[in-house]
Amino acid sequence: MSVLVTGSVSFDQIMSMPGRFGDYLQPDKLHILNVSFLMETFTRHFGGTGANQAYTLALLGLKPKLAAAVGTDFGSYRSHLIKAGVDLGLLLKVKDKTATGFAMTDRDNNQVWGFYSGAMKQANKLSLKGQLTNQDWLAITPNDPRAMINYVNQAINTGAAYLYDPAVQIPRFSREQLKRGISGAKIVIGNDYEIALLLKNSGLSEKQILSDRRRRRLPGRFFSRIY
Repeated sequence: MSVLVTGSVSFDQIMSMPGRFGDYLQPDKLHILNVSFLMETFTRHFGGTGANQAYTLALLGLKPKLAAAVGTDFGSYRSHLIKAGVDLGLLLKVKDKTATGFAMTDRDNNQVWGFYSGAMKQANKLSLKGQLTNQDWLAITPNDPRAMINYVNQAINTGAAYLYDPAVQIPRFSREQLKRGISGAKIVIGNDYEIALLLKNSGLSEKQILSDRRRRRLPGRFFSRIY
């Protein structure tokens, strides 16, 4: 059995402020929003949901294979993942910058993100055909939406067990695409906000999903992802 992880690989720029976003917002002016936040701290991190999950699984003693699109500036991140024990044999390197995230966090841990997808836009060119079997586990995490749809279909067609984590890409899927991703998954994860949005956009209730899974004797359930 192999564990394959798909998803974003990014360089994250994290900033925090001592105040609250709400102090800067005027509810009656949100249609012409123009605000600036003075940040107190700034750090750079290796990020991306796919890379983070693969890295953590490697620390737990597994040998995960990371399937993702990265750019020409990936060198330092490559060393970081290899040192942890992540298999990078499935990476697709393209002529672009590796994805980059920009996060602002306030004192209440509310976050606003901007994300340059860069190389991730070409993740749909990375197929798992010939790599994925019905004995494998697959993690489908935030990525180029076309790639995520492909991976759901490939997992269902091969009978591979998969974890479904649509997260920030939820609004970019149709109701039917979300239902298909959820219905075949053994595990569905997200934070409270993402799960609420997932249920709203799929038209399903948590009870419906869990009842359906019990009928099919699947062990999966909802989990809350910790950032």
